[in-house]
Amino acid sequence: MHEIERLLKGFERFQQHYFEDEPELFDTLRDGQRPPTLLIGCSDSRVDPALLLGCDPGELFTVRNIGNLVRRAPAATKAACMAYPPPSSSRWSSCTWPASS
Repeated sequence: MHEIERLLKGFERFQQHYFEDEPELFDTLRDGQRPPTLLIGCSDSRVDPALLLGCDPGELFTVRNIGNLVRRAPAATKAACMAYPPPSSSRWSSCTWPASS
């Protein structure tokens, strides 16, 4: 099987599983995204955070970059991060910084 055919078959399986077997999930996601967890991770193609953590579409807001780097945040970045606070039910937040900064 050619690579593109394999990818298309994967997309068909995705559609079958989520759109046909669980239509209420995408009915909810159609109105917008409100993931309870922000994850900053590496852009390494060998690791898929949602797959690794067993999350469905809409459960993770993922920012991926080389080496999952998070620069020490100036005040403006902190304010932007605070504008997207995770709900109290979040498992963790990458929006943390030392109190002395």
